[in-house]
Amino acid sequence: MKKTLTLAALALVPAFAPAVSRAAPADFPTIDRFIYVNECMQNNGGSLDAMYKCSCMMDQLADKLTYQQFQDGDVATHGANTMGERAALFRDPENIRNDAKLLATVKADAAKTCGFTPKK
Repeated sequence: MKKTLTLAALALVPAFAPAVSRAAPADFPTIDRFIYVNECMQNNGGSLDAMYKCSCMMDQLADKLTYQQFQDGDVATHGANTMGERAALFRDPENIRNDAKLLATVKADAAKTCGFTPKK
């Protein structure tokens, strides 16, 4: 009887595994999604069209990056735009520059996918 229950439980594992593995990459907190979309909309006219495109971009970022990669790249990008000597903390270290580059690359790909046209 015990062996039958164990085999039945093991048979269910593959049925649940795909749902678990798909959920992990897009595990971004709602507040971070909101902040990103809101900031993106402000930078792109604030229209309903911008909301859809910015939401699409956030989905793309969550698909391609872990939350930690997104956070590291976002902090590096915002920190590099800080005025004065403090910005050197974000501009100079190679690992922080790499975080910002990764985010910029994924954002550029997401912009194409989501229908953003390059600003001149």
